[in-house]
Amino acid sequence: MGLGRAYQSFGHIFVIVEGLYKVIKELLVAYLLQHGMRSQNHQCLITFFYKKNPDYETEAYLISQMSYYRNRLTYYGEKIPRVFYDKNKNEIDKIIQLIGKLIET
Repeated sequence: MGLGRAYQSFGHIFVIVEGLYKVIKELLVAYLLQHGMRSQNHQCLITFFYKKNPDYETEAYLISQMSYYRNRLTYYGEKIPRVFYDKNKNEIDKIIQLIGKLIET
């Protein structure tokens, strides 16, 4: 049983979603740096991504949702709904690949 599966079986979806969000955030930081910019907050990262890539509105919205859930978890201890992860896990993986490709170009 892989680590991701182990966490899922114990109901620790928050660890997976938070980890995936951190990956996306760091990729967005690299994307901004590639354009000679820096950001002091997560919302600027997401906004910059969307402004540079308006065709990826759905992806930007999903990243914003992940940011929202991460903040609720961090500041209020609220759990991330399992249905959110189950519904979006494939799209989250695609977003990671997409941003990686944007950085490579």
